Amino acid sequence: MQLDRSILVAATVVATAFTGTALAQDDAANAPPDTQAQPIPEAPPSAVEPAPVMAPAAPGRTVDVLPGETQNRWMPATGWGLAVMAGGGATDFTNGGTRGQTNTGGSWTVRVAMVTRRLVGFEASYVGGANTIDGRAFGNATLVRNGFEGVLRVNSPLYAGSTLLEPYVLGGLGWNAYHVSNYTPTGLASFSSGTDNTLSVPLAAGFMVGYHGFVADARFTVRPTYDQSIFQGETSSALTNWDAGGMLGYEF
Repeated sequence: MQLDRSILVAATVVATAFTGTALAQDDAANAPPDTQAQPIPEAPPSAVEPAPVMAPAAPGRTVDVLPGETQNRWMPATGWGLAVMAGGGATDFTNGGTRGQTNTGGSWTVRVAMVTRRLVGFEASYVGGANTIDGRAFGNATLVRNGFEGVLRVNSPLYAGSTLLEPYVLGGLGWNAYHVSNYTPTGLASFSSGTDNTLSVPLAAGFMVGYHGFVADARFTVRPTYDQSIFQGETSSALTNWDAGGMLGYEF
């Protein structure tokens, strides 16, 4: 009887163990698969936008200049400036005795100005003037001046965009030949002869404006003149004169 009870207990233990194992296997089979952490995808490298490239401007168009850039201004083909000009104005003498025998007249000039875009430049000019002799008794007699001048010019070139604004002063040497048209010794007793040659020292101040090659110039000139002999009884500097005028031309 005791043997049967032992067999029953052993059978119960075995059945219990078998049942637990079966349940464990069933739970393992029905369990959801393990969830693995997915790696975070790396962000693609950010695209770097290339710097904008400015296309060249079409001819005749204006391109806006970015801050910090130097705007290109128009310059003459030579780079240093070579201006050819012509013009005229009014002229008279500073000596009282000479001025009393003549009238205010007209002047003319043809000029070549070199190195107009630098501090120091040069000029070569053909100059002329004509002053009628005062008084009806002299008829159409006129004192005519023709000469040449070479001067040293000090410039102050300033710019407003492509416009040149240039004040300047100058000084140099000149030679002037005078002659009296319709000269008669009896009618012009105060004149020693009908011709004369003199030395002059032209001194002037002026202002030149240039735009894309075209130039305009205004100037006042005083010419101390020496070694005159055409006027009897007057000093050597009796033909000292002043000249105020304007010119137009082109700069290369």
